[in-house]
Amino acid sequence: MHIKFITELNSLISSSSLRYKSSIGLNDITIANSSQIIGDIFFPPYKIKKLVFSNYFPKAKNQIFSHYTTLEALEGIIDSNGIWLTGLEKRFNEGEFNEFYKQNGMEGYRKRKVNGILLAESIVNKAYYISLVPKQVSNEAQQYLWNTFSKNAQGVKIEFSISNLKEPLKPRKIYYKQNGKIDLIANMCQLAKKYHKLLVFKDISSAGFFQLKNSLSIENEIRILIKEDIAKNMGLIPFTPNGKSFKVIKLDLGKSDFGEIKILNIVPGKNCNLNELDRIKKKMN
Repeated sequence: MHIKFITELNSLISSSSLRYKSSIGLNDITIANSSQIIGDIFFPPYKIKKLVFSNYFPKAKNQIFSHYTTLEALEGIIDSNGIWLTGLEKRFNEGEFNEFYKQNGMEGYRKRKVNGILLAESIVNKAYYISLVPKQVSNEAQQYLWNTFSKNAQGVKIEFSISNLKEPLKPRKIYYKQNGKIDLIANMCQLAKKYHKLLVFKDISSAGFFQLKNSLSIENEIRILIKEDIAKNMGLIPFTPNGKSFKVIKLDLGKSDFGEIKILNIVPGKNCNLNELDRIKKKMN
């Protein structure tokens, strides 16, 4: 069974139109008769994970990013001297994450419960992110971003230089797909089911955070994302800011143990209150 599965898996990979391909060997995955799981979670360099993430959720090559936001959020960044990664709970309710696992045939993973809570929901409640975009986007995209994220251009566009972030904080591109199905993942899951197994690859719980429906592709989103348990192990402790009802994880501006983040420019929207913006910017001096 082991050799047959590996042969079929490699045939599936080689016949695909993927940009990055990798051959999987018996020593790269676990296929235990006593376990329902099949995958690479115990075997660095995690070839199945690399296959999925390199082709669909690659690291962004940019070092300069834009973030469209409100004056209130800008003031929070300056006051705290850091950018805030916020929780993904809202996006879960909008169908993000959950739909990824449903459309790709990961029913066993999606429906598992931990302490009576769906595993998918439990993971989303403990994941933090910030949305960025490339510095250069189309005029149509800019108008959408100003209207959607900067209160109809009453806010600002912050241009950041972000470099040398440690894993898993490196920014990754969002993959946009209308029906949520990625053929490679769906086919690998189907192959595992053929052998009465569930496919589980390294960081499978993060994969669903990097895919959105195609109707949102105008956002050109790039994400910095981290799960709470990993953040804590790195010394990044979630906290509730004063006056807020939600937790955040802060990445300091300037050089830190996790990389370097600098504000390069603050561009006001066409409807921005310039006096208020000047008041906020003075805090940077």
